[in-house]
Amino acid sequence: MLARYGVWHVWTNPSFSVRMRDCQRVAVVVARFEPITALGLAVVLRDDRRLDVLESGLDHAALLRAVVRWKPQVAILDETAERAVRERLRSIRPATGMLVFAHEPTPKYGMTLLATGATCIARSSSPVEILAAVHLVAHGGRVFMSADGERVEPRYPENAPPLTPREIDVLEGLSEGKPHNQIAQDLKIGLRTVHTYTSRICRKLGVQGKRELIGMPVPRVCD
Repeated sequence: MLARYGVWHVWTNPSFSVRMRDCQRVAVVVARFEPITALGLAVVLRDDRRLDVLESGLDHAALLRAVVRWKPQVAILDETAERAVRERLRSIRPATGMLVFAHEPTPKYGMTLLATGATCIARSSSPVEILAAVHLVAHGGRVFMSADGERVEPRYPENAPPLTPREIDVLEGLSEGKPHNQIAQDLKIGLRTVHTYTSRICRKLGVQGKRELIGMPVPRVCD
């Protein structure tokens, strides 16, 4: 059974997969967890030869330093990581995806993380689900999986009006959580123009604001 709420899709089937590029390795840094959780997570990550765990057992300050140093695709956080930590991580390295590993995440908590560009999965998730989530985050996706198996994931709206090439450029920056002034600088356009494109994108995709566009899959223009 599939329910749709704006750009959020909800599944009650806990299993999911992600298309992975066998040739692409994924660099990961891991926060500090209690010993039992840390050991189990280490075993799961070690069994995937496509993953390179660069540092682990990091407190939040050390994790931020590791992100600056290594520029990993994924940072795995514990649920004690406050919003300020996540926002700091996103500001210093927007391309690094955040995966929050939580004990029994509530739907409210999971949706809050999704809205700020982070993925959240329950610690009770299977090794296959954990690895799929890591690779999903590495490729720009995000998902929330609760302890009871409910999965929420952003999807590009079906039948949405097509975006122009420039709107796609702006959406790419918004999807990565970049602020408007950074997008304007990257694209060499005016800040007011970025605001205009953002409004058009939100209208076409049926979202209320740019926060809902963080982690949004970006359509590609075929040559």
